Amino acid sequence: MDQSAKATNTETEETEQSLDETAQPSQNNTEKSANESQQEAQMQQSNKHRYPILTIGADNSEKNLTWHHESDEQGYVEIAEANKAGDFSNSRRIEGQTHQGDNTDLFLNKDVPDMNYTQATLSNLEENREYMYRFYNGDTGEKSAIRRFDTNNNGETNFIAVADSQLGASGNLEEDNAGWQNTVNQMDKLNKDPDFLLSLGDQVNEPWDEKAYSGFIEAQGMENFTVVPTLGNHDRANKAFSQHFNLPNLQDDGKNLASSNFYYTHNDTLFVSLNSESLDFKGHEETLQRAIKDTKDQDPKWIVGLTHRNPYSAGKHSDTLATKNRRNHIAPLMEKYNVDLVLGGHDHSYSRSHIMKGKDPQVQWDENGGAPQSYTNPDGTVYITLNSSSGSKFYELDGEKDYAAKSIQDNKPTFSKVNIKDSYIEVLTYHVPQGSEELGEPIDSVRINKEDTTKP
Repeated sequence: MDQSAKATNTETEETEQSLDETAQPSQNNTEKSANESQQEAQMQQSNKHRYPILTIGADNSEKNLTWHHESDEQGYVEIAEANKAGDFSNSRRIEGQTHQGDNTDLFLNKDVPDMNYTQATLSNLEENREYMYRFYNGDTGEKSAIRRFDTNNNGETNFIAVADSQLGASGNLEEDNAGWQNTVNQMDKLNKDPDFLLSLGDQVNEPWDEKAYSGFIEAQGMENFTVVPTLGNHDRANKAFSQHFNLPNLQDDGKNLASSNFYYTHNDTLFVSLNSESLDFKGHEETLQRAIKDTKDQDPKWIVGLTHRNPYSAGKHSDTLATKNRRNHIAPLMEKYNVDLVLGGHDHSYSRSHIMKGKDPQVQWDENGGAPQSYTNPDGTVYITLNSSSGSKFYELDGEKDYAAKSIQDNKPTFSKVNIKDSYIEVLTYHVPQGSEELGEPIDSVRINKEDTTKP
Protein backbone atom coordinates (compact mmCIF):
# COMPACT_ATOMS: atom_id res chain seq x y z
CA MET A 1 0.00 0.00 0.00
CA ASP A 2 1.43 3.41 -0.92
CA GLN A 3 1.81 6.23 1.59
CA SER A 4 -1.20 8.23 0.43
CA ALA A 5 -3.51 5.22 0.72
CA LYS A 6 -2.11 4.45 4.15
CA ALA A 7 -2.70 8.04 5.23
CA THR A 8 -6.30 7.98 4.04
CA ASN A 9 -7.11 4.83 5.98
CA THR A 10 -5.58 6.14 9.19
CA GLU A 11 -7.32 9.45 8.76
CA THR A 12 -10.70 7.74 8.41
CA GLU A 13 -10.22 5.79 11.64
CA GLU A 14 -9.25 8.89 13.59
CA THR A 15 -11.86 11.26 12.25
CA GLU A 16 -14.92 9.04 11.98
CA GLN A 17 -16.04 9.74 15.52
CA SER A 18 -15.57 13.50 15.24
CA LEU A 19 -17.59 13.52 12.03
CA ASP A 20 -20.49 11.75 13.68
CA GLU A 21 -20.43 13.11 17.20
CA THR A 22 -22.60 16.14 16.48
CA ALA A 23 -24.70 14.88 13.58
CA GLN A 24 -28.15 15.24 15.09
CA PRO A 25 -31.50 15.29 13.34
CA SER A 26 -32.84 18.75 12.76
CA GLN A 27 -35.55 19.83 15.14
CA ASN A 28 -39.00 19.74 13.59
CA ASN A 29 -40.79 23.06 13.93
CA THR A 30 -44.46 23.16 13.10
CA GLU A 31 -44.43 26.90 12.53
CA LYS A 32 -42.02 28.61 10.17
CA SER A 33 -39.95 31.39 11.71
CA ALA A 34 -38.77 34.48 9.87
CA ASN A 35 -35.31 32.94 9.47
CA GLU A 36 -36.74 29.71 8.06
CA SER A 37 -38.89 31.64 5.62
CA GLN A 38 -35.84 33.66 4.57
CA GLN A 39 -33.93 30.42 4.00
CA GLU A 40 -36.71 29.03 1.84
CA ALA A 41 -36.78 32.27 -0.13
CA GLN A 42 -33.03 31.89 -0.71
CA MET A 43 -33.49 28.37 -2.02
CA GLN A 44 -36.30 29.52 -4.34
CA GLN A 45 -34.40 32.46 -5.80
CA SER A 46 -33.01 32.42 -9.32
CA ASN A 47 -30.74 29.43 -9.71
CA LYS A 48 -28.70 31.12 -12.43
CA HIS A 49 -26.22 32.69 -10.00
CA ARG A 50 -26.22 30.73 -6.73
CA TYR A 51 -23.55 30.41 -4.01
CA PRO A 52 -21.34 33.14 -5.50
CA ILE A 53 -18.15 33.56 -3.50
CA LEU A 54 -14.90 35.43 -4.10
CA THR A 55 -11.84 33.66 -2.72
CA ILE A 56 -8.17 34.54 -2.35
CA GLY A 57 -5.75 34.38 -5.28
CA ALA A 58 -2.12 33.28 -5.40
CA ASP A 59 -0.96 36.84 -4.69
CA ASN A 60 -2.22 40.43 -4.66
CA SER A 61 -2.73 40.42 -8.43
CA GLU A 62 -5.60 37.92 -8.53
CA LYS A 63 -8.78 36.65 -6.93
CA ASN A 64 -10.84 33.53 -7.56
CA LEU A 65 -14.58 33.17 -8.08
CA THR A 66 -17.12 30.33 -7.92
CA TRP A 67 -20.84 30.29 -8.63
CA HIS A 68 -23.46 27.58 -9.13
CA HIS A 69 -26.11 27.51 -11.88
CA GLU A 70 -28.71 25.26 -13.48
CA SER A 71 -27.37 26.03 -16.95
CA ASP A 72 -25.14 23.51 -18.75
CA GLU A 73 -23.50 26.29 -20.78
CA GLN A 74 -20.02 27.78 -20.49
CA GLY A 75 -19.55 30.31 -17.69
CA TYR A 76 -18.01 33.77 -18.15
CA VAL A 77 -16.98 36.71 -15.99
CA GLU A 78 -16.92 40.32 -17.12
CA ILE A 79 -14.61 42.58 -15.12
CA ALA A 80 -13.84 46.28 -15.47
CA GLU A 81 -12.61 49.21 -13.43
CA ALA A 82 -15.56 50.37 -11.42
CA ASN A 83 -17.72 53.30 -12.47
CA LYS A 84 -20.95 54.68 -11.06
CA ALA A 85 -22.93 53.90 -14.20
CA GLY A 86 -22.05 50.20 -14.11
CA ASP A 87 -20.80 50.50 -17.68
CA PHE A 88 -18.95 47.38 -18.85
CA SER A 89 -18.10 48.65 -22.34
CA ASN A 90 -14.38 48.57 -21.45
CA SER A 91 -14.52 45.25 -19.65
CA ARG A 92 -12.56 42.10 -20.35
CA ARG A 93 -14.26 38.73 -20.48
CA ILE A 94 -12.79 35.77 -18.63
CA GLU A 95 -13.77 32.24 -19.56
CA GLY A 96 -14.29 30.11 -16.48
CA GLN A 97 -14.01 26.38 -15.97
CA THR A 98 -17.57 25.02 -15.99
CA HIS A 99 -18.15 21.66 -14.32
CA GLN A 100 -21.02 19.28 -13.88
CA GLY A 101 -22.11 19.37 -10.24
CA ASP A 102 -23.03 16.21 -8.36
CA ASN A 103 -23.84 17.30 -4.81
CA THR A 104 -27.31 18.78 -5.18
CA ASP A 105 -28.86 15.50 -6.29
CA LEU A 106 -28.17 13.76 -2.97
CA PHE A 107 -31.16 12.72 -0.86
CA LEU A 108 -30.37 15.30 1.82
CA ASN A 109 -30.62 18.01 -0.84
CA LYS A 110 -33.74 16.61 -2.50
CA ASP A 111 -35.47 20.01 -2.49
CA VAL A 112 -32.39 21.82 -3.85
CA PRO A 113 -32.35 22.08 -7.67
CA ASP A 114 -29.59 20.18 -9.47
CA MET A 115 -26.83 22.64 -10.33
CA ASN A 116 -23.49 22.84 -12.08
CA TYR A 117 -20.72 25.24 -11.12
CA THR A 118 -18.15 27.52 -12.72
CA GLN A 119 -14.81 28.64 -11.30
CA ALA A 120 -12.69 31.46 -12.69
CA THR A 121 -9.55 33.39 -11.81
CA LEU A 122 -9.65 37.19 -11.98
CA SER A 123 -6.03 37.88 -12.87
CA ASN A 124 -3.83 40.89 -13.69
CA LEU A 125 -5.42 43.06 -11.01
CA GLU A 126 -3.65 46.33 -10.34
CA GLU A 127 -3.15 47.71 -6.86
CA ASN A 128 -5.21 50.61 -5.53
CA ARG A 129 -8.06 50.10 -7.98
CA GLU A 130 -11.77 49.47 -7.59
CA TYR A 131 -13.21 46.77 -9.82
CA MET A 132 -16.70 45.64 -10.69
CA TYR A 133 -17.65 42.27 -12.12
CA ARG A 134 -20.61 40.14 -13.11
CA PHE A 135 -20.95 36.56 -14.28
CA TYR A 136 -23.23 34.45 -16.45
CA ASN A 137 -23.54 31.26 -18.48
CA GLY A 138 -23.87 31.10 -22.25
CA ASP A 139 -23.13 33.98 -24.62
CA THR A 140 -26.62 35.40 -24.16
CA GLY A 141 -27.20 34.24 -20.59
CA GLU A 142 -28.68 36.48 -17.92
CA LYS A 143 -25.94 38.41 -16.13
CA SER A 144 -25.67 38.47 -12.36
CA ALA A 145 -26.01 41.57 -10.24
CA ILE A 146 -22.88 43.72 -10.28
CA ARG A 147 -20.42 43.08 -7.47
CA ARG A 148 -17.45 45.23 -6.53
CA PHE A 149 -14.12 44.95 -4.74
CA ASP A 150 -11.04 47.08 -4.35
CA THR A 151 -7.33 46.31 -4.32
CA ASN A 152 -6.36 49.16 -2.01
CA ASN A 153 -3.02 48.37 -0.46
CA ASN A 154 -0.73 50.33 1.83
CA GLY A 155 1.72 47.46 2.17
CA GLU A 156 0.19 46.22 5.41
CA THR A 157 -2.03 43.16 5.81
CA ASN A 158 -5.15 43.06 7.94
CA PHE A 159 -7.84 40.41 7.99
CA ILE A 160 -10.63 38.86 10.05
CA ALA A 161 -10.24 35.28 11.29
CA VAL A 162 -13.07 32.96 12.36
CA ALA A 163 -13.45 29.24 12.93
CA ASP A 164 -16.09 26.54 13.21
CA SER A 165 -19.26 28.23 12.11
CA GLN A 166 -20.28 24.55 11.63
CA LEU A 167 -23.80 25.37 10.52
CA GLY A 168 -26.17 22.63 11.63
CA ALA A 169 -24.08 21.44 14.60
CA SER A 170 -26.68 22.47 17.18
CA GLY A 171 -29.32 20.34 15.50
CA ASN A 172 -31.12 23.49 14.37
CA LEU A 173 -29.72 24.79 11.09
CA GLU A 174 -32.02 27.79 11.13
CA GLU A 175 -30.63 29.02 14.45
CA ASP A 176 -27.04 28.34 13.42
CA ASN A 177 -27.51 30.28 10.18
CA ALA A 178 -28.91 33.17 12.22
CA GLY A 179 -25.86 33.04 14.51
CA TRP A 180 -23.52 33.16 11.52
CA GLN A 181 -25.54 35.97 9.96
CA ASN A 182 -25.12 37.99 13.16
CA THR A 183 -21.36 37.43 13.08
CA VAL A 184 -21.17 38.62 9.48
CA ASN A 185 -23.28 41.64 10.43
CA GLN A 186 -20.83 42.54 13.22
CA MET A 187 -17.63 42.30 11.18
CA ASP A 188 -17.82 45.95 10.19
CA LYS A 189 -17.35 46.84 13.87
CA LEU A 190 -14.18 44.77 13.97
CA ASN A 191 -12.60 45.84 10.69
CA LYS A 192 -14.28 48.07 8.11
CA ASP A 193 -12.04 47.09 5.21
CA PRO A 194 -10.28 43.75 5.76
CA ASP A 195 -8.06 42.34 3.05
CA PHE A 196 -9.80 38.97 3.44
CA LEU A 197 -11.92 36.81 5.72
CA LEU A 198 -10.15 33.67 6.96
CA SER A 199 -12.42 30.75 7.94
CA LEU A 200 -10.48 28.00 9.68
CA GLY A 201 -12.56 24.96 8.81
CA ASP A 202 -15.87 23.29 9.62
CA GLN A 203 -17.92 25.80 7.71
CA VAL A 204 -20.79 23.29 7.80
CA ASN A 205 -21.69 20.37 10.05
CA GLU A 206 -22.56 17.85 7.33
CA PRO A 207 -20.24 18.03 4.32
CA TRP A 208 -22.99 17.43 1.74
CA ASP A 209 -25.55 19.89 3.18
CA GLU A 210 -26.19 22.52 0.51
CA LYS A 211 -28.62 24.41 2.76
CA ALA A 212 -25.81 24.85 5.27
CA TYR A 213 -23.47 26.01 2.49
CA SER A 214 -26.17 28.47 1.50
CA GLY A 215 -26.30 29.74 5.07
CA PHE A 216 -22.54 30.29 5.07
CA ILE A 217 -21.93 31.65 1.57
CA GLU A 218 -25.21 33.48 0.97
CA ALA A 219 -25.40 35.23 4.34
CA GLN A 220 -26.12 38.88 3.65
CA GLY A 221 -22.84 40.78 3.52
CA MET A 222 -20.62 37.87 2.50
CA GLU A 223 -20.47 39.38 -0.98
CA ASN A 224 -18.24 42.08 0.51
CA PHE A 225 -15.44 39.68 1.48
CA THR A 226 -12.63 37.82 -0.20
CA VAL A 227 -12.73 34.51 1.67
CA VAL A 228 -9.98 32.05 2.62
CA PRO A 229 -11.63 28.79 3.75
CA THR A 230 -9.63 25.89 5.13
CA LEU A 231 -10.86 22.32 5.23
CA GLY A 232 -12.23 20.93 8.50
CA ASN A 233 -13.15 17.41 9.56
CA HIS A 234 -16.84 18.20 9.05
CA ASP A 235 -16.14 19.42 5.50
CA ARG A 236 -13.85 16.64 4.36
CA ALA A 237 -16.11 13.71 3.39
CA ASN A 238 -17.64 15.27 0.27
CA LYS A 239 -16.48 17.16 -2.81
CA ALA A 240 -18.83 20.07 -2.04
CA PHE A 241 -15.97 22.00 -0.39
CA SER A 242 -13.90 22.12 -3.58
CA GLN A 243 -17.02 22.73 -5.68
CA HIS A 244 -17.78 25.86 -3.64
CA PHE A 245 -14.29 27.24 -2.98
CA ASN A 246 -11.75 28.00 -5.72
CA LEU A 247 -8.35 28.10 -4.01
CA PRO A 248 -4.86 29.03 -5.26
CA ASN A 249 -1.79 26.81 -5.62
CA LEU A 250 -3.64 23.61 -4.76
CA GLN A 251 -1.17 20.80 -4.18
CA ASP A 252 -1.20 17.07 -4.69
CA ASP A 253 0.20 16.92 -1.16
CA GLY A 254 -2.29 16.51 1.67
CA LYS A 255 -5.01 15.56 -0.78
CA ASN A 256 -8.29 13.89 0.06
CA LEU A 257 -11.78 13.81 -1.43
CA ALA A 258 -12.58 17.40 -0.54
CA SER A 259 -9.37 19.39 -1.01
CA SER A 260 -5.63 19.54 -0.36
CA ASN A 261 -2.86 21.85 0.83
CA PHE A 262 -2.58 25.32 -0.71
CA TYR A 263 -0.65 28.54 -0.22
CA TYR A 264 -0.69 32.20 -1.19
CA THR A 265 1.13 35.44 -0.46
CA HIS A 266 -0.32 38.73 0.63
CA ASN A 267 2.11 41.64 0.82
CA ASP A 268 5.12 40.41 2.81
CA THR A 269 3.44 37.34 4.33
CA LEU A 270 3.35 33.76 3.08
CA PHE A 271 0.25 31.83 4.17
CA VAL A 272 0.46 28.03 4.01
CA SER A 273 -2.69 25.96 4.58
CA LEU A 274 -2.02 22.36 5.55
CA ASN A 275 -4.97 20.01 5.26
CA SER A 276 -5.17 18.53 8.75
CA GLU A 277 -7.62 15.91 7.46
CA SER A 278 -4.71 14.25 5.70
CA LEU A 279 -1.96 12.39 7.55
CA ASP A 280 0.41 12.81 4.61
CA PHE A 281 3.03 14.48 6.79
CA LYS A 282 5.76 14.01 4.18
CA GLY A 283 3.49 15.83 1.74
CA HIS A 284 2.86 18.60 4.27
CA GLU A 285 6.60 19.17 4.52
CA GLU A 286 6.93 19.18 0.74
CA THR A 287 4.18 21.82 0.53
CA LEU A 288 6.08 24.03 2.99
CA GLN A 289 9.30 23.55 1.02
CA ARG A 290 7.60 24.33 -2.29
CA ALA A 291 5.74 27.36 -0.95
CA ILE A 292 8.94 28.87 0.45
CA LYS A 293 10.91 28.12 -2.72
CA ASP A 294 8.23 29.39 -5.11
CA THR A 295 7.78 32.69 -3.25
CA LYS A 296 11.47 33.33 -2.57
CA ASP A 297 11.55 36.17 -5.09
CA GLN A 298 8.82 37.94 -3.09
CA ASP A 299 11.01 37.78 0.04
CA PRO A 300 8.18 37.27 2.55
CA LYS A 301 9.06 38.42 6.04
CA TRP A 302 6.43 36.35 7.83
CA ILE A 303 5.08 32.81 7.51
CA VAL A 304 1.61 32.03 8.87
CA GLY A 305 0.38 28.45 9.04
CA LEU A 306 -3.32 27.62 8.67
CA THR A 307 -4.74 24.29 9.79
CA HIS A 308 -8.13 23.30 11.13
CA ARG A 309 -6.88 20.89 13.80
CA ASN A 310 -4.52 23.11 15.74
CA PRO A 311 -1.85 20.93 17.38
CA TYR A 312 -2.02 23.03 20.54
CA SER A 313 -5.58 23.61 21.73
CA ALA A 314 -7.24 23.33 25.14
CA GLY A 315 -10.64 21.72 24.61
CA LYS A 316 -11.88 18.13 24.50
CA HIS A 317 -9.81 17.24 21.43
CA SER A 318 -6.51 18.46 22.87
CA ASP A 319 -5.32 15.10 24.24
CA THR A 320 -6.85 12.68 21.74
CA LEU A 321 -4.61 10.32 19.81
CA ALA A 322 -5.56 12.15 16.60
CA THR A 323 -4.36 15.49 17.99
CA LYS A 324 -1.19 14.04 19.52
CA ASN A 325 -0.31 12.41 16.21
CA ARG A 326 -0.63 15.71 14.37
CA ARG A 327 1.25 17.53 17.14
CA ASN A 328 4.16 15.10 16.94
CA HIS A 329 4.50 15.64 13.19
CA ILE A 330 3.35 19.21 12.55
CA ALA A 331 5.07 21.05 15.43
CA PRO A 332 8.60 20.05 14.32
CA LEU A 333 7.79 21.26 10.80
CA MET A 334 6.70 24.64 12.12
CA GLU A 335 10.05 24.98 13.89
CA LYS A 336 12.09 23.68 10.95
CA TYR A 337 10.57 26.15 8.49
CA ASN A 338 10.44 29.13 10.88
CA VAL A 339 6.67 29.55 10.91
CA ASP A 340 5.80 32.56 13.06
CA LEU A 341 2.12 31.94 13.79
CA VAL A 342 -0.32 29.04 13.37
CA LEU A 343 -4.07 29.71 13.34
CA GLY A 344 -6.62 26.94 13.76
CA GLY A 345 -9.93 25.82 15.19
CA HIS A 346 -11.60 22.43 15.80
CA ASP A 347 -11.74 22.60 19.61
CA HIS A 348 -14.59 25.14 19.91
CA SER A 349 -12.77 27.07 22.64
CA TYR A 350 -10.09 29.75 22.65
CA SER A 351 -6.46 29.11 23.49
CA ARG A 352 -3.06 30.68 22.87
CA SER A 353 0.15 28.76 23.33
CA HIS A 354 3.42 29.88 24.80
CA ILE A 355 6.18 30.27 22.26
CA MET A 356 6.67 26.70 21.07
CA LYS A 357 10.15 25.64 19.98
CA GLY A 358 9.09 22.53 18.21
CA LYS A 359 7.15 20.69 20.92
CA ASP A 360 8.87 22.46 23.82
CA PRO A 361 7.01 25.38 25.44
CA GLN A 362 9.18 28.41 26.20
CA VAL A 363 7.21 29.40 29.27
CA GLN A 364 7.08 33.10 30.10
CA TRP A 365 4.70 35.09 32.29
CA ASP A 366 4.25 38.83 32.63
CA GLU A 367 4.82 40.78 35.85
CA ASN A 368 1.32 39.89 37.03
CA GLY A 369 1.71 36.18 36.38
CA GLY A 370 -0.44 36.31 33.24
CA ALA A 371 0.14 35.53 29.59
CA PRO A 372 2.51 38.01 27.93
CA GLN A 373 0.86 40.23 25.34
CA SER A 374 4.09 40.83 23.47
CA TYR A 375 7.12 38.81 22.37
CA THR A 376 10.20 40.18 20.64
CA ASN A 377 12.20 38.01 18.25
CA PRO A 378 10.81 34.80 19.75
CA ASP A 379 12.61 31.55 19.01
CA GLY A 380 9.56 29.55 18.03
CA THR A 381 5.91 29.64 17.00
CA VAL A 382 2.69 30.93 18.57
CA TYR A 383 -0.40 28.72 18.09
CA ILE A 384 -3.86 30.28 18.42
CA THR A 385 -7.07 28.23 18.42
CA LEU A 386 -10.27 30.17 17.78
CA ASN A 387 -13.68 29.46 19.30
CA SER A 388 -16.92 28.95 17.37
CA SER A 389 -17.88 31.94 15.25
CA SER A 390 -21.61 31.14 15.08
CA GLY A 391 -22.29 29.75 18.55
CA SER A 392 -23.51 26.45 17.11
CA LYS A 393 -21.40 24.40 19.52
CA PHE A 394 -18.86 24.90 22.33
CA TYR A 395 -16.52 22.51 24.16
CA GLU A 396 -15.43 22.85 27.78
CA LEU A 397 -11.74 23.32 28.52
CA ASP A 398 -9.83 20.13 29.28
CA GLY A 399 -7.74 21.12 32.28
CA GLU A 400 -4.43 22.96 32.38
CA LYS A 401 -1.93 22.49 29.58
CA ASP A 402 1.79 23.11 30.01
CA TYR A 403 1.89 24.63 26.54
CA ALA A 404 -1.05 27.02 27.03
CA ALA A 405 -0.40 30.64 27.93
CA LYS A 406 -4.11 31.46 27.93
CA SER A 407 -7.34 29.47 27.56
CA ILE A 408 -10.91 30.81 27.54
CA GLN A 409 -14.34 29.22 27.34
CA ASP A 410 -17.27 31.49 28.08
CA ASN A 411 -19.68 29.97 25.53
CA LYS A 412 -19.81 33.08 23.37
CA PRO A 413 -18.97 33.33 19.66
CA THR A 414 -15.67 35.03 18.89
CA PHE A 415 -13.79 36.53 15.97
CA SER A 416 -10.28 37.88 15.63
CA LYS A 417 -8.64 40.85 13.96
CA VAL A 418 -5.15 40.17 12.63
CA ASN A 419 -2.78 42.99 11.70
CA ILE A 420 0.54 42.29 9.98
CA LYS A 421 3.07 45.07 9.55
CA ASP A 422 6.74 45.09 8.70
CA SER A 423 7.77 44.87 12.36
CA TYR A 424 5.00 42.82 13.98
CA ILE A 425 2.00 40.50 13.80
CA GLU A 426 -0.85 41.32 16.15
CA VAL A 427 -3.90 39.15 16.90
CA LEU A 428 -6.82 40.64 18.84
CA THR A 429 -9.75 38.39 19.71
CA TYR A 430 -13.22 39.62 20.69
CA HIS A 431 -16.63 38.34 21.60
CA VAL A 432 -19.01 38.83 18.68
CA PRO A 433 -21.51 41.56 19.65
CA GLN A 434 -25.14 40.54 19.56
CA GLY A 435 -27.51 42.77 17.62
CA SER A 436 -26.89 46.45 18.39
CA GLU A 437 -24.26 45.83 21.09
CA GLU A 438 -20.98 47.70 20.74
CA LEU A 439 -17.72 45.85 20.23
CA GLY A 440 -16.16 45.25 23.64
CA GLU A 441 -12.54 45.02 24.72
CA PRO A 442 -10.42 42.13 23.42
CA ILE A 443 -10.63 38.94 25.45
CA ASP A 444 -7.01 38.32 24.42
CA SER A 445 -4.32 40.00 22.37
CA VAL A 446 -0.78 39.12 21.45
CA ARG A 447 1.93 40.81 19.40
CA ILE A 448 4.93 39.09 17.83
CA ASN A 449 7.67 41.66 17.19
CA LYS A 450 10.60 41.29 14.84
CA GLU A 451 13.46 43.69 15.42
CA ASP A 452 16.47 43.93 13.13
CA THR A 453 19.36 43.01 15.40
CA THR A 454 21.93 43.68 12.66
CA LYS A 455 21.49 47.44 12.89
CA PRO A 456 23.91 49.28 15.21
